[in-house]
Amino acid sequence: MRKHNCKLVPRLLLPRWEIKKNAENMIRFCREIGADEMMVFPVSQFVAANPPITDKTLYKEAQKTRQLRKRAAAFGINVIINDFFFMGEDLSFENPRKQKFLWAVDITGQETKGYRCILADETKKAAAKELVALASSGVDKIFLDDETHYDWKPMATGNEALHFCFCDAHIKEFSNRIGKKITREALVKKLQSNKPADVAIRKEWLAFKRDTFLDFVNYCRLKVHEKYPNVRLGQMTTFTHLTAWDGVTFAEHLNAWAGGLQPLCRPAQGWYGDHIRTGLPMALAQTMWTMHCLPANTEIYSEVDWGAPWTQFDSSARMSADLQIKANLMLNIKTHSLLYLGEGPEDEFIQARLTRQIKKSRALFDGVAKYLPANTRRVGVQFYMSEKLGLAFPMKRRGREGDLADPYALTGEGWGLPPWMKAFRCLARSGVAMTFDESDVAVLTGGMIPLLKDKIENILETKNLIIDAGAVQDLKAMGMLKQFGLDTATEYKFTRNERLTNDPFNGDAKGQVVPTGRIIPPERLFPLKTIEQNFVKHRVLSEIVNCSLRVDGAAILLCERKDKGNKACFLSYYLSDEMAWGFGIRKQQWGHILNWLGNGKYVQPVWIDNACDVWPIAYKVDGDSRMWVGFINFGHDEVNDAICWISSDAKKNISFINAKGKLQQIPKKYIQKRNRKIGITFAGEHAVKPLDVQLFVID
Repeated sequence: MRKHNCKLVPRLLLPRWEIKKNAENMIRFCREIGADEMMVFPVSQFVAANPPITDKTLYKEAQKTRQLRKRAAAFGINVIINDFFFMGEDLSFENPRKQKFLWAVDITGQETKGYRCILADETKKAAAKELVALASSGVDKIFLDDETHYDWKPMATGNEALHFCFCDAHIKEFSNRIGKKITREALVKKLQSNKPADVAIRKEWLAFKRDTFLDFVNYCRLKVHEKYPNVRLGQMTTFTHLTAWDGVTFAEHLNAWAGGLQPLCRPAQGWYGDHIRTGLPMALAQTMWTMHCLPANTEIYSEVDWGAPWTQFDSSARMSADLQIKANLMLNIKTHSLLYLGEGPEDEFIQARLTRQIKKSRALFDGVAKYLPANTRRVGVQFYMSEKLGLAFPMKRRGREGDLADPYALTGEGWGLPPWMKAFRCLARSGVAMTFDESDVAVLTGGMIPLLKDKIENILETKNLIIDAGAVQDLKAMGMLKQFGLDTATEYKFTRNERLTNDPFNGDAKGQVVPTGRIIPPERLFPLKTIEQNFVKHRVLSEIVNCSLRVDGAAILLCERKDKGNKACFLSYYLSDEMAWGFGIRKQQWGHILNWLGNGKYVQPVWIDNACDVWPIAYKVDGDSRMWVGFINFGHDEVNDAICWISSDAKKNISFINAKGKLQQIPKKYIQKRNRKIGITFAGEHAVKPLDVQLFVID
């Protein structure tokens, strides 16, 4: 089989009753799309325990996988395993063998049948046996799915689906750890408290959960490696806000499963249906953040799923077999796991439309994977984020209805955590190139400053910043807002709107009103007021006004500190409130603000005039003058008349990846140079089509 630069790895839910037919379908599908690896769920189709999975059953399923490996190997296809329901969901339902497990207990004290307690010896032994049995199939890789963590158990039968485990064994072990007896009720009260005095117990609880979790993972891995030392164990990670109170970082989690072998990861992405168009930038934000946190040598598979938890009607081949793969390629992921088949009855129509779409896009997939080097780093505005959100926020009670509160856009907000992905999405859709790496210009959103206590003074003094309303409140609480000559206006409960000042940054929209007041709740709006200070210079771009146009404070305010020389843009809105940022004027404002925030060391790497919903991702290699810029068009409008400005002194080739996967030079008539920037007009073959991508190579 021909080797491809872009590796596609179809995943197959392999129900026990149609092994041969489904396996042959998958082999044929792999051959048609040029896939030399497939990933199978040996005991899935959501019936992992009905009837119960016994040791005998596990080895029987493993042998079927071995047979499939032998059959697929004849066509040059490697078969690996994805283990699903690893933590024992649903083992109590219709269970004729009456298997007994110590179930996990949620924060309310309710036993959650369907999820085993991770501290119990029975859980460790059963989990390890399952992995050892599956490893006997001869596979070289086993992925665990994203239910392998402490918290967020939406299929459990308890009152709460988030915070675990508060069983007697956990409470007893934790009491031993802290050296004094504590009841479940007393512990829960402290964990849900906002009081500074209770932060220490939350920190100790998270450290306890971390150690317990890693003990579990290490136990399972050691049992596997005793018999099969070369089998690599990997993990599909999940969303940061769902594991915020696990206490374990992505790197710790992956390294524990790896046990010295190369770490293996499939970062969570979601985006399981086309009807969530604006969910894609949030999904990519989580994937990009996970990649930032992983060990440097991790082998990464993207997550491209369709259908679940909705239906096959909710995902088109154009989106799942084209756009989502391309978008992950723009994140510089070379290997893509594709869950298309097995989530419903197989038929020629479904397989044909997927095959047809992938064949159409295959050359471009390979071209992007080839011409975007693996060793690049992203450049742009630094977006501050932390894996340790659980340290700064109490474990709020949500109740089971919280799982459905935001089904199309999980962000963390319903969990009592900062909805950082929505903030990231607002900037991405406005065309801001971002990175999680260090940069001289950075974004501070609400909830991040409490996690940066040791660094925040240095950040405020050395970086130029965008600071949203949530971060403004954090600075005020810490007594640090006054150093910018600012305070927040008196709280109010009435509708307000935003009026643009005569500042040049507002262009032809000067004096006009942005109708934010009707859609931004008062408790999420904090108008800014200035305090007389000699060492700061303020510049107001817009004001909060009432119905009589009385000014109640600034909405967007620029601040320059004369004593330190650094700058900051303060916002009266949360960056996560898309209703405040989804206006065309914001695009223009962001362009000017980013240029203003730039200094001698930082220049915005790429900016697109006159186009919204297009996110540029810029890459560089240290010591290399070249630059790579990817564009993801999240919208339905083609970008064929806008100009992108790239900070580069390139004098030679400026190319794009064409539909054949080849480098093709952009005609000189579309290129202009100004102030050490290259302007490229999107047109013809190098335009960015609706719901599509483009990659420019600046040599």
